[in-house]
Amino acid sequence: MSDSRRARATESEPWRPFVGRDEELAALRRLLEAGGTNRHAFVEGEAGVGKTRLVSEFLAELGEGGARVLRGSCYQVPEAGAYFPFLQVLSELAPDHQASSDFIRTLVHEAGVGRSEPGLTLDVRAKRGRLVDVLAAAILGATADGQTLLCLEDLQWADVSSALLLNRLLDGAPSGLSVVCTWRTGEQVDPELRQLVARVAQRSKRVVLGGLSDEGIRQLVEHWTDSPRPGAGELALLAKFTKGNPLFLRELLLQLRESGLLETHTLGEAIDLANVPEHLASLVDLRLARLSEDGLRAVSAGAVIGNEFSLDLAAQVIGSSMAMAEELLEAAITRGLIEPVGGGESARYKFSHPIFAKRLYELTPARLRRRLHGRTARAAERGSVALTVEARARHQALGFGAGPGSGVESCREAAERAEDVLAFDTAGQFWELALRCVPQRDLRMRAELLRRLGWARWAAGKWERAGEAWRAAVSLFEALEEGARVAEVALALGDMHRWRQEHEEAERWLTKALELPLADPQGRARALALLGSLYCLQRKEKGPQLLEEAAGLVAQEGSDALVTYWLSYGFLVSGDRARSYSVAKSGLRQAKRTADVRATAHLASGLFHQDLARLRPALARSHAGAIRRATDRSDPTATIRSMLCEALLLAYGGDWQRVSTVCESWLSTVRLAGPYQVAIASFVWAEARLVLGHAKQAADTMRRVLPDLEPVRPVGALHLARVLARTGETEEAELLLREHMDTLIRGPRFSDAAGRALLGEVASHLGDTNVLQTAHEALIREPYPLVMTYVPISVQRVLGRVAGRLGQWEEAFGHFETAVAQLSEGAAFGELVSTYLDYAEFRLRRGRRGDQGKAEALRLKARAVAQEQGMVLTSPELPAANGNRFGLTARELEVLRLVADGLRNQEVATALSITLGTVNRHLENIYTKMGVRVRTEAVLVALQENLIELLVARP
Repeated sequence: MSDSRRARATESEPWRPFVGRDEELAALRRLLEAGGTNRHAFVEGEAGVGKTRLVSEFLAELGEGGARVLRGSCYQVPEAGAYFPFLQVLSELAPDHQASSDFIRTLVHEAGVGRSEPGLTLDVRAKRGRLVDVLAAAILGATADGQTLLCLEDLQWADVSSALLLNRLLDGAPSGLSVVCTWRTGEQVDPELRQLVARVAQRSKRVVLGGLSDEGIRQLVEHWTDSPRPGAGELALLAKFTKGNPLFLRELLLQLRESGLLETHTLGEAIDLANVPEHLASLVDLRLARLSEDGLRAVSAGAVIGNEFSLDLAAQVIGSSMAMAEELLEAAITRGLIEPVGGGESARYKFSHPIFAKRLYELTPARLRRRLHGRTARAAERGSVALTVEARARHQALGFGAGPGSGVESCREAAERAEDVLAFDTAGQFWELALRCVPQRDLRMRAELLRRLGWARWAAGKWERAGEAWRAAVSLFEALEEGARVAEVALALGDMHRWRQEHEEAERWLTKALELPLADPQGRARALALLGSLYCLQRKEKGPQLLEEAAGLVAQEGSDALVTYWLSYGFLVSGDRARSYSVAKSGLRQAKRTADVRATAHLASGLFHQDLARLRPALARSHAGAIRRATDRSDPTATIRSMLCEALLLAYGGDWQRVSTVCESWLSTVRLAGPYQVAIASFVWAEARLVLGHAKQAADTMRRVLPDLEPVRPVGALHLARVLARTGETEEAELLLREHMDTLIRGPRFSDAAGRALLGEVASHLGDTNVLQTAHEALIREPYPLVMTYVPISVQRVLGRVAGRLGQWEEAFGHFETAVAQLSEGAAFGELVSTYLDYAEFRLRRGRRGDQGKAEALRLKARAVAQEQGMVLTSPELPAANGNRFGLTARELEVLRLVADGLRNQEVATALSITLGTVNRHLENIYTKMGVRVRTEAVLVALQENLIELLVARP
């Protein structure tokens, strides 16, 4: 670096004075002093608020103190390449004479998790997770000695792979490693990236930068202008205009100074006269317009090259001598737009803030942009400058398009390099660039690139966009009459739509795939299993036939374990539960043998639900463990599956307090994933709150999240209706029941019995005879003892309630007795307590000789089980028949209980086999003893006094 350039580099520092952030700097210092898990920082704020300046000050202090500082920045160009910020970090950690990108590929090779082209049999998330573990272990191992601070800036531009790696580092960071990240608010960000970054923020100390105080503004005004000390009015004006944003303030003051207004006017007058725009980007545009035409072209070339660029390359791109280019760039340095960097003899520059590069690139006319990209690519081809594969591909694609010098091969190489390290988000961006380089008339090349683009998007979890690429590829392959390719892509589309439960589209594409020659028997087995399970779900006769054909192919050729998952599912919904279970068990053994994490989780989940439904808690617990071990916490769907199994096991044993606790923790985790995952967690939590005596809170929560439960909204609506019916809000409960009853009884989604059981339970509270009979017919054929969505429900218990409300007393009591025997043997204590209490309720409803004593005995059994299992009670004691401060008799309590259930006086008389006059006399005695005037007041007081509320916690 020449002396003159070194002097200018030194002079550039005053453009970034450190003011007004002492409190935030102290917060960062305290992180290292605190130790433990709270030693990471997440610095966030709008563009130009001073995040980088704050972090730079902090890192400088650490460096002076002897700590190792590793710094990487994300790049706003999406095609920057996989692990871009970590390549900068690894350049300091990789072995000598080995590039950081090669270092990553060496680790990939050693770990045996390198690229294979994505396909339906590839467990992308598990493979990528193993790679990220390897990379994290390498970085953590290299930073294990001494104090290290890792700083990653501008996470809003990170690639997903980098965000995954950052999360792994936080998971396993030793006490000597601290992480500081910066995040620009207000940016549009990919949902998966936002979720991963939110997890980083959750585990860090958040440092939110707002606008500077008046004192900070004053210091910057005095630093950047020759104006005398600004007055309070001027400070207030600046604060209102800039919101205390340091970059906005700097650009405003430089604009005023360059306009000459500050020489003849006060600061306030200058702002009024300058007609300054109110937005930072517009102000930057105004200042850029003051550059000369040649100077603007020079810095625009720099913006096209990248956030950091060399003088040599800038000169080649604008077609001038290095001396002329240096002179043009000096004007930009003077205006604080760029600054010299590096200590070598080769002059390099970077933009002093990314917003300058961004605005320059956006303001450069499209034709000129293409020319500058093309010149950059040509310079690299000549070998006069060194560019990465990714940079060369980007410049060729954006510079030449489909013209001479097309970058198809460079883009292909860059995409496959990203796939080598399982960075499919990045690969997809390069496949998109490759498509820009192919003429529209080259159908074969376009079809192949669209196929590859679809796979990259599919592997990255961008299923909708994968579908777009694949549908376009199918059209081209059909035009080329390439049936094998059409079949391959059609199967991929069918598989994707089947997972998304888009049944019509799934059937369309799977049918097309089976009409064409699929390349291998595994593909045909998969298509048959997918379509067969769909047909079984829709109750089509051909479903079992397709499943049998698929099973035959699997037995002959072998297949990936997920095919056995769809086979198991198909047999389950067709009613062959024994076959479903055996196929799933076989598939699970295969999945574990081949380390297929995705298949392991799905198959174990199916087995878990079947085991719990069969009252086999030990086996269910074993499968829940397999699910937990296979769960990647960065995958919201897998996380939900694992946590739901944990909650169902706790509810099965009646430990509702722990269910509530688990769900509260669960909600904080899945809140980042999206509304559907939050809704599931909220429903389970609400069920626990209901049991623990917080019925209104439970109902309010279910109402709030019910719209987010698609596509399982009908079952969720019945859960809400059950809460409402039990708390007396019968009108809303009945509306929900009637809205969804037809779908639950006849619709194809009603393959499991949970909705039928809920329908029966709600109907038993409402008492509609027609609905009760419908529910009875729908549920009576259910062979499993338990069914469940968000809580386990005893089928025999619900049948007992339904038969009781229909007046079929002996059948009802038979169902209750069966339920008690089943649940006792299976140690399903949650439902066992509920069954005892329901049985007692219906003994009292019948009201014959001996029913009162039997009901009290059943309550005592419920209380004994609850106490023995440590279940939480809503009150320390269950009510005894005569144990109340009003001295109500047993018969009066029976009358009051039936009144609370909504029965009219004549109905009470019928239920208790007494006259209407006797009922009226009992009510008069009740009102007198309780000191109330009407039945509503009597019921409210009785509920408050726990005279008619069943006090053992029950779902």
